[in-house]
Amino acid sequence: MRALVGLGNPGKKYEMTRHNAGFLFLNYFLKDIQITGQGANSDFLFYTGRGVESDFLIVRPETYMNHSGYAVERLLNDFKLLAEDILIVYDDMDLPLGEYRIKAGGGDGGHNGIKSISACLGTKNYPRLRLGIGKPAIGEPVHGFVLSPFTPDESERMKGIFIFCAGLVLEFLERGIRGALNLNSTLNNQQKKLSAQTDNPNTKHDSQEESGDI
Repeated sequence: MRALVGLGNPGKKYEMTRHNAGFLFLNYFLKDIQITGQGANSDFLFYTGRGVESDFLIVRPETYMNHSGYAVERLLNDFKLLAEDILIVYDDMDLPLGEYRIKAGGGDGGHNGIKSISACLGTKNYPRLRLGIGKPAIGEPVHGFVLSPFTPDESERMKGIFIFCAGLVLEFLERGIRGALNLNSTLNNQQKKLSAQTDNPNTKHDSQEESGDI
């Protein structure tokens, strides 16, 4: 069994803010998968699902962001999971809005939720999916920026990466981080080839002839 864990701050006033990008992704992801059950305790809410090869969990911590590690530690203990069995999805100011990164482990990048998880688990070696939310304007306080809502245009751009990342998450839940990383590499390579073809006038002409659209 593997688990997807979205980070955010519980409570209505934080619902649509940038710092809740992890929660917003969970909401999107849950719409398109079949749920077999759900439950809750004082530290997190969870949903159970069944993939092609195994069961999985979708988890939303009920602790505040700075204490996410307590919820994740309890998740591992309650369901007998290893650190490599969880994928943490969260907001990242170091990535432009609308971009993402998936990796098997690493540093916290100054993110308090990740700091808490690494401290509680005693390791930095757990998969994570970073969702870019961009940086505040010069002179704008970081706290105010991350707790501000997305604009309608920004929400549409975030939905674009949610759609793309949903496939990577499904691959992780079925086959683990190696499967997700391999799929990500394949998709990126395909995108680069398409971009190269689009930028090449000769390729454009060949493609038009092959499709009959001249």
